[in-house]
Amino acid sequence: MIKKIISRKRNLVMAVAIGIGAMTIGAFAIGSQSSKVNAEALICTGENLLTALETTDPDIVKTIADKAAALTHGDGILWQITNGDTQPSYVFGTMHISDPRLIDLGPKTQKAFDASHTLALEITDVVDPQKMKEKAASLAQYTLYSDGSDITAHLTDQQEKEISEALSERLPLPWFVAKRLKPWALMGALSVPACEQARKEAGQPFLDQSLALEAQAAGKKLVSLETMESQMKAMSSLPDATMIKALHDTTRMGKRIDDVFETMIQLYEQEKIALVWAMMKHMTADGLQPTEDQSDYAAFQREIVDKRNVSMVENSIPLIEKGGAFIAVGALHLPGEMGILNILAQKGYTIRRM
Repeated sequence: MIKKIISRKRNLVMAVAIGIGAMTIGAFAIGSQSSKVNAEALICTGENLLTALETTDPDIVKTIADKAAALTHGDGILWQITNGDTQPSYVFGTMHISDPRLIDLGPKTQKAFDASHTLALEITDVVDPQKMKEKAASLAQYTLYSDGSDITAHLTDQQEKEISEALSERLPLPWFVAKRLKPWALMGALSVPACEQARKEAGQPFLDQSLALEAQAAGKKLVSLETMESQMKAMSSLPDATMIKALHDTTRMGKRIDDVFETMIQLYEQEKIALVWAMMKHMTADGLQPTEDQSDYAAFQREIVDKRNVSMVENSIPLIEKGGAFIAVGALHLPGEMGILNILAQKGYTIRRM
């Protein structure tokens, strides 16, 4: 059978989707947690891509830095939000990963967290990973082909081979099962480093989950800004052809995914969130390139970032009006004209970086 051939041009959606997975949308893990994880599997080996390019191709680094500088609210992960005499609230940008460097909040963030009586997350289901998986399973219409078809109808033989082999290295999930998953769900399994997948399997909490557990222990109120269904619906709304290109290009990245995540973590530690955005727009399956490809990106930006930013702000406003809220969302939701911070500023709230 001749299968539909998918264009192999550089895919900006692939790159930004990886960033989204780490910084903006909760991960819906495929598989089960296990405490029997090889200690070596937990060790990450990525390198900072920008540091390497400063020597080999400084022009690319300058291009990325210039674009980052143009983004409003581009630096900073903790921001104070005030509204008259009401107790201040805070917006905190997270990464949805379990790297030990991220779990310790640091003095200023911990102080803001301790002073708040409400924790707002994208979804509070992260408190209980098992229930989160069960809820995700009940929403299979967003993750599985329901018409009897599967992803192979949209792949070349070579693409199917590469994707199935990559999956078999990561997860104990046979291809005859995995191929029924929609491309965005498959991509979720391939767009994180093996070390992060191992930590997840070992049950180590990611940053948002750690915040939720600490808030729960302290008796803070937990509030969801979104629902799991709304997140999954947003991802599944993207055209299959777009996400198949993203999935295949992610597969082709191989261990370069480790370098992407290491770079993002180091930039996050430096609070250079706009630089993450700009870098991801120049990321391809072959590494960082001097130009960005805008193909398919507008719909991705609109559905996965902008619309969700507006919705999360609307759901945050009642909390800010009361005061004392600690609002933790993926860091890539913060900067830019359509970022959460700028939307709040346009609504008259005072925004101050902490």
